[in-house]
Amino acid sequence: MGMTAMVAVNLGDASDDQREAFDTQMDSQDWLKVPKLQSTYAANFPNAGDGSEQALAQVAVDVVTMAARGSKIARFDAAVHIGKGIPSLFSGP
Repeated sequence: MGMTAMVAVNLGDASDDQREAFDTQMDSQDWLKVPKLQSTYAANFPNAGDGSEQALAQVAVDVVTMAARGSKIARFDAAVHIGKGIPSLFSGP
């Protein structure tokens, strides 16, 4: 079983055009936007095995940083989580 990486990104004061460009950059690297969540993306790594969490976390950092630079976003905050399976989505009242 592979691993999935999920990143949540706060793009701060980025414009709508910059956010759209960021989404495009992430999509071009096979990171799919998680439905119904703003600036949250996931990528599947089907061949990743146990012990690859640190390497996949670095991939996530590199992809988000590259997408921000390519979108001319000067500042962002982000979190990454690596795990088996796909993210579980839920909604509140």
